[in-house]
Amino acid sequence: MIARAKRDYYAVLGVPRDAGRDAIRKAYRRLASEYHPDISDDPRADERFREIAEAYEVLSRPESRARYDRLGHRRGTTGLGRRSAAGLFDDLFGGAPPGSPPRPRQRGGDVTVPVKLASADAEQGGRRGVRYTAEAVCDGCAGTGTGPGGARCTCPACQGAGYVREAGASRAGPVLRFQPCGTCRGAGRIATVPCSECGGAGRLDEERALLVSVPPGARDGDVLTIPGAGHAGGAGGEPGDLRVEWHVTAAPAGPRGLLGRRVRARGR
Repeated sequence: MIARAKRDYYAVLGVPRDAGRDAIRKAYRRLASEYHPDISDDPRADERFREIAEAYEVLSRPESRARYDRLGHRRGTTGLGRRSAAGLFDDLFGGAPPGSPPRPRQRGGDVTVPVKLASADAEQGGRRGVRYTAEAVCDGCAGTGTGPGGARCTCPACQGAGYVREAGASRAGPVLRFQPCGTCRGAGRIATVPCSECGGAGRLDEERALLVSVPPGARDGDVLTIPGAGHAGGAGGEPGDLRVEWHVTAAPAGPRGLLGRRVRARGR
């Protein structure tokens, strides 16, 4: 069987040889949206998609593009070196295409809490009580979202993909974006009998209170990060962080300074 010669990468993307990086990127986004195998009805969509991704992988990087301009399709100038076709699609469209397995062990989001400090308190340092709300794993279902006697089935909103497709627009024209499914939160499955405590979400908002240390000489805009004190992760993933952002004012220190009473939050 005779291998078919590779097409010129510039011709694959439909751009001139002196095209800038923005033009190459826009061409890739347009063509990838058109020929993605999960979207296109073209029988050669998979082949075309990989060809488009390969061309973009080479032409999007100055080093590989310069080598391609000198040598063409010779050894060392072709192939998806750093990223797969799916990886490139994920980089530019913000998520995996439908049909991809749900992302495992999703890290929880960070929580940012602004806290005002009098300039004298910021200079002296001490301790400060902080109250905030964060998502916690539901105790009633251990985060599964499933109630007694229930099971988990394929999410009807995303058909088990964990992602939904959204049409959008850009300067280059129409684009498709893939976002985590809001119904199943990217898990691809939902409970047939939802948990009565969390409604099937697997998590609940929790009011928390912590006593944190203010370092002497804290400045306006400084951030204190407390690992693991943010929103709960998904699918067993680690929780996010709490970010306490100091806002120093010129107001005088309070009569009792920074020391405050600690209030314990549920489960902490």
